[in-house]
Amino acid sequence: MSQVVNFQNEFGSLQISLVTDFMSVGKITRDIPEVSANMFSIETAEQIALITDNKNVQICMCFPLNGLGYLVYHRNGREAAVCKIDSITYSCTVSPAEQIAMMAHNRF
Repeated sequence: MSQVVNFQNEFGSLQISLVTDFMSVGKITRDIPEVSANMFSIETAEQIALITDNKNVQICMCFPLNGLGYLVYHRNGREAAVCKIDSITYSCTVSPAEQIAMMAHNRF
């Protein structure tokens, strides 16, 4: 059974499953079958960033190929595994892009 990882904060909740073994980060590319089977939109990527605060995860976007991205979960700085999104619940009343813009504006 694949490892399941959960994230939850004021922006929502996310459950992911690892669909590959941990491997060298340099070997993870969009050409891996598990990557192409688990891509998502930029809006989903924004939701993931807000919910995870990018802790132990990396969102990889395939621009200009198709505007889709995929998620990897890091065991350490050298090894990661490709993930699939099992469930995501976004809890904000504004879009993820608007939430990120408000956070950036309030930061400066």
